Amino acid sequence: MWKNLTLFGAAMLVTAVLAEVAIRLLDPALLREEDRIGLTTISAVRDESGAIRYPPHQSVRTAMLSGRKVLFDIRFRTNDRGLLDHRDYGAGRTNSQAWAFVGDSFAAGVGGDSPWIPRLRDEYGLEIYNLGIGATGIQQFPRILASEAKQLSFDEIVIIAISDDFFRPLWTPLTINDEVRICVEGEDKAHCSERPPIAFLIDPNLAESAVVTYADELRQRASYTRSTGSKLKQLLRQSHLLLFTKRLVEAIIIRQVLRSGELPKSLAALDKIRLDFPEMRIRFIHVPDRYEAERKRYDFDPAAELEQRGIQYFDALSGCSLTPDHYLTGDQHPNQMGYEVLSRCVADYLELAKQH
Repeated sequence: MWKNLTLFGAAMLVTAVLAEVAIRLLDPALLREEDRIGLTTISAVRDESGAIRYPPHQSVRTAMLSGRKVLFDIRFRTNDRGLLDHRDYGAGRTNSQAWAFVGDSFAAGVGGDSPWIPRLRDEYGLEIYNLGIGATGIQQFPRILASEAKQLSFDEIVIIAISDDFFRPLWTPLTINDEVRICVEGEDKAHCSERPPIAFLIDPNLAESAVVTYADELRQRASYTRSTGSKLKQLLRQSHLLLFTKRLVEAIIIRQVLRSGELPKSLAALDKIRLDFPEMRIRFIHVPDRYEAERKRYDFDPAAELEQRGIQYFDALSGCSLTPDHYLTGDQHPNQMGYEVLSRCVADYLELAKQH
């Protein structure tokens, strides 16, 4: 019996060692998440209505690095409403028809060289408000729309969203020193501060080479934090196999639990938008992220849910012929070419040329 147990233990050890070697050689994307560093010059804030926005009249620089590679490094301007646009909205509408575009970082234009929605407005000479804010989801859109409706007059709502937006909880920003986090609404700040930051604040004038160096320093800081604890904990943290297993469990099991909890809230948020704007035409443009474009299918199909709520659905994956070439390498956001394709496609879908 003991001999069999010893052989079994030895076989398990050899299997674990081989798996560790295989994981290190394959270097799956799940293991490279800690190499990604988000940098920004300012953090988003919440207004009195609980809506997320940026401080007004600021220059926003946002960068994302994977290892020492800069995936994107972009600069936007905020207007009088703390929204990403080079034009203030306080002067009021100048056109008989006005659209409010609300959405996440895909609406904000992260990954492109400038926000694409204001360019769309300028190209067609129409009244379009860009309410896109990065990292927001379906649950935050009613708050953003309700907050802006107090100041702005619009006739139609266009929701620009990805599948993942249905599974994002309501959150509030938390900035401690140079670390930016997003805390689930109602979460204790002490608990939220224990999680890794989603971004770090940087000097807007840093050269790109200095940004890369600073990102290396931030990783060293994180490595120092992970090096604390017992010798056994430090040893286990160095295992790529254990890290991959942990990430896989989080990606499959924990994500599914979160998805099942957040989806009903997001559908209720769509109900809230419909209730707040009962007579208004609302359109939902479903944009694929890079991974969905590669697989040529969405992770989640909201068409039936939207139809029940009287919200028109547009499938941008097939309708705009988006392919992996239209996305950044190593990131889920579109590149400049992708945003140009999306912009033309949205203009055709909304028939903006006819409105001009």
